[in-house]
Amino acid sequence: MKTAKKFDCVEMKRAAQRKIRRQVRDMTPEEEIAFFREGGKEFERVVEKARKGSRR
Repeated sequence: MKTAKKFDCVEMKRAAQRKIRRQVRDMTPEEEIAFFREGGKEFERVVEKARKGSRR
């Protein structure tokens, strides 16, 4: 007997891709590079914050 999915990882990924595609659609290549670099920096900040929080 199958149970209903509570979380669909593939759909979450696809939704995130659609959002990003809408955000970068009208950007120049240089703007798009800056967008993804800033996103990478933000990700690093979040990871570092999580690491510091887990050291308690």
